[in-house]
Amino acid sequence: YPNPVQNAFTLSGMNLERAEIFTTTGKLVRSISLNTVNTVDVSDLTNGTYIIKVYSENKAAITRFVKQ
Repeated sequence: YPNPVQNAFTLSGMNLERAEIFTTTGKLVRSISLNTVNTVDVSDLTNGTYIIKVYSENKAAITRFVKQ
């Protein structure tokens, strides 16, 4: 949250390990270790829709977010 995002967003959950951000065409634009940081800075990404995949304990969750 929040969504849409302007500069940064926060991921919440238990035992988050890492996250990957992709364009809607599937290009990986960022890989983030979440061991200590759950706030993700996306201020340098261009405006548009992105897909984020979050890994936690050998599981993955996928969602979309909009960068404004």
